[in-house]
Amino acid sequence: MAVASPLDFTLDCVSELAVDGDKWPAPAYCLSHTQERMLCAICPDSDGLFEAPFLWQAQYQRASHIASIPFERLHEFPCTVLQKPIFVFSIGRCGSTLLSALLRACGAHSISEPDLLTQLAVSGPDEGRRMGKQLRDLLIESCIASLGTQRRAPIAIKFRSQCNGIAREIAQIFPDGTYVVMMRDRHTWLSSRLRALGGDPKVLASRYRRGLQTFHELQSLRVNSVIIWYEDLVSDPAGTVRRLMSDGALGHGEIPDLGSIMNLDSQAGTALEKNNARRKGPTPEEIQTFDDEWEKIRPDSWIEIYARDRLRSGSHRSR
Repeated sequence: MAVASPLDFTLDCVSELAVDGDKWPAPAYCLSHTQERMLCAICPDSDGLFEAPFLWQAQYQRASHIASIPFERLHEFPCTVLQKPIFVFSIGRCGSTLLSALLRACGAHSISEPDLLTQLAVSGPDEGRRMGKQLRDLLIESCIASLGTQRRAPIAIKFRSQCNGIAREIAQIFPDGTYVVMMRDRHTWLSSRLRALGGDPKVLASRYRRGLQTFHELQSLRVNSVIIWYEDLVSDPAGTVRRLMSDGALGHGEIPDLGSIMNLDSQAGTALEKNNARRKGPTPEEIQTFDDEWEKIRPDSWIEIYARDRLRSGSHRSR
């Protein structure tokens, strides 16, 4: 699944953008590094965009116009975030889209996968050095502000797994946020990942480790951070949401009946919907390769602190 790009659209100049200092013209879609512009996708039903499983996909499918904003004019738009946001990081295939839907059902302004941030995450060190920290921080702030974060509702933003690489940057910009890292039992995650997307088991072992690394980085910054396991989310969705409420991130309102959300496919209508598996589960050889690599790179000190009951030594061969 490709990352959003300015090449996704063929653009002709229609008119000069009239700046409204109180709001953004549309949610950010991607960056044009060569032209030094932020592209915002203007869609007929802007509120409906945020209900989509993946914002970037809905923007691509529904955009009627693109607002192209030079980097030097981003300061003309509001960057205030009125609420303490919830940021959801994950290793993918572990219920993060479901959590996003549950948070929306509980009254949050919940946004799933704004891809401009994915684009920044995969841009590479050379591009990062060329931009510099000041510009990168401005682009992150501007992207998040463009997502309707001036609303009074609690804000929850769920990222694609590539964004684990910029969790530290986001936490330094928004130190008052609540940071969720989603994980899953190692072997059920491997099975789900291979069925949906395929991949090299050795690379996937590193990606699994990256989830724990992301949580460790957030803990080292002393921001409010929590690991949520897929198995806990599925067995007790209300209790999982209540954990975020107890931190004040969602306020302290009543949790509605979440049964209808749990009975739906949170990724319906996308390439990742449940009935669209690309292949069968992992072969014994793939499981063995994954396990062998995991044994080489497993971060025992992090496991002891953050996931002893889930990934402790001696349980790594369990299925």
